[in-house]
Amino acid sequence: MTIILSVGMLLLAVAVVVLFAMFGELASRLPRSSETEPWTATVAEAAVGASPTEWPQELAEFADAEHSLLLVLSTACNSCISIAGELEHVDPSSLGKLGVILSTGSSVRGKEFASRYRLDRFSLFIDENGAWVGREFAVNSSPTALSLIDGRLESANTFSGVPALRGLVADHDVVSRESGV
Repeated sequence: MTIILSVGMLLLAVAVVVLFAMFGELASRLPRSSETEPWTATVAEAAVGASPTEWPQELAEFADAEHSLLLVLSTACNSCISIAGELEHVDPSSLGKLGVILSTGSSVRGKEFASRYRLDRFSLFIDENGAWVGREFAVNSSPTALSLIDGRLESANTFSGVPALRGLVADHDVVSRESGV
């Protein structure tokens, strides 16, 4: 009986090792997050064509900017945290006229988040509870890129990361040239 139990335990141990090896092989075939294709999606509820009735002082330069991009990030969003980490290593001038709207529950938390990810290198507005961006552009999701021409919302898109953001910047530049802006 002891021999049968020992052989059974040995076979069970071998089966567990083989199972973990199979999981390892399967995991190696899945794309890593850095290998996934960049994506964007239109924010349907955004108030395209809207111009804010009032601009926060921190974003006043965007009110009449020929073409610009505002990123809406949240301190409570995992995708936003990942994107903030990517932005930490980006030359701000490589993305054109870019500002960051940081939606957060408290300005203290927003300031800590901005400092941690060096977001203060960009024009930065800490929007408590997303009140301003929700009121002016009807945007209540993040991460979102707001494409503006002369301070008017041309499009709003959620995006997967900096590579997708670079695609939005390139698309925005094409639209600006085609419209004569």
